[in-house]
Amino acid sequence: MWILIAALLLSTADDTGVTAKKLDGTTISGTLQSWQDGQLVLATPAGPQQIAEADLLMIQRSVPPASSASTDTRKPAVELVDGTRFPLAEFSTTGGKATIVPRMGSIGGSDQPQPLLIDLKKIKSVSLQSMSEALVSQWQEILATSNAADSATPSDLLVVVKRGGQSLDYLEGVIGQVTDRDIEFTHDGSSARVSREKVAGLIFYRANPPSDEPPRCVLTGTDDLIIRGANVRLDGENLQIATASGATVRWPSAEIASADFSAGKLVFLSDLKPALRSWQPLVALPASATHAATLGLPRFDHSAFGGPLSLWYPDGDQSPALGHAESFAKGLALRSRAEVVYRLPRGFNRFTAVVGIEPVTRSNGDVMLTVMGDDQSLWEHPVTGHDPPLPIELDIAGVKQLKIVVDYGKNLDTGDWLNLCDARIVK
Repeated sequence: MWILIAALLLSTADDTGVTAKKLDGTTISGTLQSWQDGQLVLATPAGPQQIAEADLLMIQRSVPPASSASTDTRKPAVELVDGTRFPLAEFSTTGGKATIVPRMGSIGGSDQPQPLLIDLKKIKSVSLQSMSEALVSQWQEILATSNAADSATPSDLLVVVKRGGQSLDYLEGVIGQVTDRDIEFTHDGSSARVSREKVAGLIFYRANPPSDEPPRCVLTGTDDLIIRGANVRLDGENLQIATASGATVRWPSAEIASADFSAGKLVFLSDLKPALRSWQPLVALPASATHAATLGLPRFDHSAFGGPLSLWYPDGDQSPALGHAESFAKGLALRSRAEVVYRLPRGFNRFTAVVGIEPVTRSNGDVMLTVMGDDQSLWEHPVTGHDPPLPIELDIAGVKQLKIVVDYGKNLDTGDWLNLCDARIVK
């Protein structure tokens, strides 16, 4: 039970404002007054507002804590097997345990950060040096290699800096004791101690992947802090957090910016594999035009022109040409005439999205959009480039198959790229 987790958003008396976003899309802003027995209470100008945990998507502090992280480098960090990530100042191991001292900038300026003692088996990787964007890319590639299911050798990886800090390489072996000066490493039967100055990071071999069960809550904070929590309780000014992998950590509530409760409650359509996706051009293509036959197929999480999905919001009613485009990270781009069919997982009750014509083609775009549930029409509406974006919210309780059809409008297929943004199913 998430009792008193509210304290993670109450860092100081000067900054207690929070915004709670609910599953139904509504938001409530105020001061977090209490949170216990699965209920939170926000003090608002209209009076106390009670919100059930099960109805929450997100809680965010009105003024997030400042971060000391550089914008062009990734600073040292420890990553657990469940995806939890701690900003790092010091790291050492002994007797199967890792001692982690959080980076000073990530704990609200405290002079004596509290060390974290974590079972070494719960640690996936440790980056020991700041890395440029190019080195981060190489680090991620090495991590992917170590996690490959067909990895030839089950071994730890010692990642070293080469070419004066311009590139990374790695050795396979067994990582031993880590001190503040060096790292014990066994390679081809020979053991040596490697100076930490030469080591970019450590990647530990983990034979058993963590459970796919979503965390109860994902906490985010300063300096790329991510904690995938299974349980959280307040202990003074700190949070006592049990992570999804079973590690127990303490973290200052002042450094938590948000608590995300959406895991398992919300799924974007673009993250589901469609049972069917098709496109039928207005003029039939010859059988040999295999490449052209794919040009109008639905796109996922990017527009027909390669950039992010976006919608045009007019600034007023006088002239649709005056306005601004807003981008969306998730959604579908669909050309007439297209169909996408999804088999829905159980337990989801609502389908929501925001729809409009791709801004690049909005002068000519004109389509008929139909959303169907188990072959019954749930929503049908013309969409043109002259309309402001349309919000959609549909009851899909009990629906097993969701079909989205974008058909030709009055301009046939001219400019008919429709963006279905933030398309998601919600419990």
